[in-house]
Amino acid sequence: MNLIRNELYKTFHIKSTWLTIIIMLLFVTLVTFLYKKDYSNSNNRDYLKQAIVELENNYPEYLSLKEEGVFSSEEQERFSKINEIILRNEFILDNRIDVEKTNNLKTIIQNFFDEYLLLIIIFVILVSGSIVSDEYQKGTIKTLLTCPCSRKRILLAKFCSSLIIIPIITLILFIYQLVIGGFVFGYSSMDIPILIYNYSYNQLEVINCIRYFLIVLGGYMPLLIMIVALSFMLSTLSCNTGLSITVSFLFLMLSNGINDLVVNNNIRWLRYILTLNWDMSNYLFGGKALYKYLSIRENIIFYLLYLLIFLVTSFFVFNKRDIKNN
Repeated sequence: MNLIRNELYKTFHIKSTWLTIIIMLLFVTLVTFLYKKDYSNSNNRDYLKQAIVELENNYPEYLSLKEEGVFSSEEQERFSKINEIILRNEFILDNRIDVEKTNNLKTIIQNFFDEYLLLIIIFVILVSGSIVSDEYQKGTIKTLLTCPCSRKRILLAKFCSSLIIIPIITLILFIYQLVIGGFVFGYSSMDIPILIYNYSYNQLEVINCIRYFLIVLGGYMPLLIMIVALSFMLSTLSCNTGLSITVSFLFLMLSNGINDLVVNNNIRWLRYILTLNWDMSNYLFGGKALYKYLSIRENIIFYLLYLLIFLVTSFFVFNKRDIKNN
């Protein structure tokens, strides 16, 4: 624990860490005031009338699909979407709550990871991509290895502290969002539930804001952990902070293009690549894998395999590296 505490102290003792956090908080402030502009003009709309109209428009097709009973995959997807519209608008009419209103704190919390996931990823890459290589570049690695701890324990402490950074920076952004969002919008909207359609059970789930935030955070944790492991391995292998961070960012930027290439061209043998297996958030609320031929079982197996490869490589190289000339 002392080693982990020391690593966290070193991370937050660096001025660039706090400069990065300040920039992130300024971005959160900007996003909050953009929500204030209320692009949907939700204050002036009659949400009850809109709910009635949507029910009238979709109910005939809903009844028609329900009478058919047996669906093709396309019909099942269409039925789920219409069923979601029906259930959502029935909830609005029964409870007389405008759950679709966008210019409030509840909506910002609901969209928290849509707005700020990239910021969190950038921060964890900056930390995990430098936590080992900085020791070599600053010449402190020899001093570090003189402590009465094995190399494995030292590297494990660095990896664990990189993981702990994930909830720390997420919590910082979340608390600041609550503060600045409460100042701009007030907190009354936090009582409005979030409605999420569960595609596994064809039911509408009614969730409070905080619980929803925690569920989605759990869904994105595998992605964040894998990004930490990748950046950490590159930092350990290269001993060059600039190189490890740059390669991590390039890999992240190319990931969507790689996934689109595999999915759009139906290249089945590439379904086991890292970028198709590192994000488990697709499975939240009955969702499906990004690639239809990839099962959740295969997803978990290859996720753990990649994680094991990254960690074993990092520990093997760090244990075998000669530091006499560093």
